Amino acid sequence: MSNLPPPTPGGPAFQPEQPTTAFNPLPPINEPAPKKRSKRLFVIIGAAVVVVAALVVVGLLVFGGDDDGDKVDTKTASGAVEDVTDAASLDSSTHAALLKECPFDGVDDLAADAPKGFDADGAAGGDDQALVTQSAQKEDPPLLQCSTATDDLSLGFGVVAAAQPPTGLQDYINRSLTDATGKFEHTSSFRGGTLLPFCTEPKEGSGQLPLCATVWYDKQLLTGIFTRGDGSSTDVTTAWVKDDLDDLIDDLENADADRVEVTQTAGFDIDSAKAAANLTKVIDAANVDGTAGTSAPQDSCLVADMDALLTSAPAGLDQSQVSGVAVDAQIASALDDGDPSLFQCLRANDDQSSMYGVFIAAAPPADFKSYAKRSSGATSVQFADDDGTPLRGGTLHAYCGSDNGAVTFCESDWVSDDLQVGVFANFDGVTAADTTTWLTANLDVLIASIEAADATAVTPAAG
Repeated sequence: MSNLPPPTPGGPAFQPEQPTTAFNPLPPINEPAPKKRSKRLFVIIGAAVVVVAALVVVGLLVFGGDDDGDKVDTKTASGAVEDVTDAASLDSSTHAALLKECPFDGVDDLAADAPKGFDADGAAGGDDQALVTQSAQKEDPPLLQCSTATDDLSLGFGVVAAAQPPTGLQDYINRSLTDATGKFEHTSSFRGGTLLPFCTEPKEGSGQLPLCATVWYDKQLLTGIFTRGDGSSTDVTTAWVKDDLDDLIDDLENADADRVEVTQTAGFDIDSAKAAANLTKVIDAANVDGTAGTSAPQDSCLVADMDALLTSAPAGLDQSQVSGVAVDAQIASALDDGDPSLFQCLRANDDQSSMYGVFIAAAPPADFKSYAKRSSGATSVQFADDDGTPLRGGTLHAYCGSDNGAVTFCESDWVSDDLQVGVFANFDGVTAADTTTWLTANLDVLIASIEAADATAVTPAAG
């Protein structure tokens, strides 16, 4: 959001709002892929983390078991799961990737073998979904999850698999179970591996539903079954895994990396503290605080690479109209008491019918909608979501401003406890969805740019 006067006559000022795209949970899925049998894979991004994280006993896992000689060979299955999770191509900032389909068959068939007391057939009434998740620690293996559930997600079950069981699992669960607590039972040896049953206890207000699971692991593979809803218990999941272990491993051996197609991704929560602290230094160097509306023009956009940002612009923005145009970069104090000072960078053609820019500020007032409306410079502001959308540890606000019924800009802002990062644009047909996609694709880069901005390069306000 910008309290700055327009750099050219008639141009609007900009104020961002943002949606949350973190995978906590996944963004809405509009068209799930048809399944081999009509079932619905249960997407539990938060619960997926619970499942992965909960693969922990007090201390480290002890692999193997010697209570019987009927050991299973997991080498091929482990390699297939590794190929599948690699094919999802999760970068270091991505927490989860939703897949178009489960890369292996057989989840449907599990319902026929479910122990009494759990209505697996009832859970398998929707469409399948699958995802690959990873933790923030490099040593932790990615987790593949395929699941099915009723439409309201109150009853569901699924399969999890990892190519290598996690190590240092006590620390892992402490890192990952931010919204639930794992209640673990004793491990037991089974067919050359170890069974670990557990249930989760979601924290109050987290929105998660409890689940129970039993995972089986040896030195090469981790797999298991989880359940949620009426009848869910570790008695059910342990009996189910014991009965279907051969089938689970056979299914995983046939997992096909060529079937991996990522349809959505979600990033880790962002720690914006360093960027916010550096932004304070940058704005302090401009010497704009003290008098409302004081502005300090800058020689360049210190907080964003405007050329790099343009390369990922929405298709509707005619880049030839703005590429090469000088960037109008300004640091300014707010016009209204209580609103934060800001750094805004703008590129626009002569009439601002084609333009884009970034808006960076400290955390805005609690009433973001009022803040955006009073500082946008537009006659009317329409928000995509009344309360914003949770995204990567912050909130995403998306909105468009208009004058006399004509949209003059759309903007999306990511807001944390200490920072506001926005991207705005104007072009024929621009929507808040355009700026939201643009912002979420560049959020990590923008945070890094703010963190790296050189306060010694700031030009202070005149006088």
